[in-house]
Parts: sequence; C-alpha cells; structure tokens
Amino acid sequence: MDNINNSLLLSKSSVYISTNRTIFTISGLSIAAMGSSALINKKKNNILIVKIVAILILLCGIIYGFNNIIDYKNFINKNKNTINNSLLDISFVNNDINIMITTLILLVIILLCSIYSLIN
Repeated sequence: MDNINNSLLLSKSSVYISTNRTIFTISGLSIAAMGSSALINKKKNNILIVKIVAILILLCGIIYGFNNIIDYKNFINKNKNTINNSLLDISFVNNDINIMITTLILLVIILLCSIYSLIN
C-alpha cells in the first residue's frame, strides 16, 4: 500500500488537534485557579491547597501535551513518505508541532514560577 489509509491519518490528526484544545483548557483553568487563590479566605492553608492543586493540574496538562506531541510527531515521521499531500501538508504539521512545543515550554516556565512563588 503506497498511501497511508486516509481515515487513519485524519483520525490521528483530529485526536492531536482535540488534545491540543484540551491542553489549552487545562492550562487556562489552572492559571485561573492560581489567580483566584487571592480571592479566597485569607487562611494560608486554603490558599496553599488551591495553588498546589492548580500546579498539579498544570503539570498533568504539560505531561499530557508533550506525550501527545511526541506520539503525533513519531506517527508523522514514520509515515512521512506515504502521506497523501492533498490531505495534510507536512510543513504545516511541522510548524504546528513547533508552535505547540513552544507553548508547552512557556507553560513549563509558568509552572516553575508558580512553584517558586509557592515556596517563597
């Protein structure tokens, strides 16, 4: 078979894009939770619990995102020669992967700053 099955390619791309949307939602929720911790009772324990939960949610989202990118990139590299270019432009996919990696690196920076602010 010269070309990869089109439905498999479109399904894999749809899962990748859907997972990226989930990552954006997770990061938004965790950052909102960190920001809203200032509005909670001034009890130190309550603020600490909310920040820790938000940091853990963000960490899970980052791990989930990197796993998604690695899986999709391996799939594309494995089938690069058999992908029908009319369905998927490889240069667009590579640019999209690079943008997602940059986004996740920025989320890692936010995570590290949040952990630093939690400690101090």
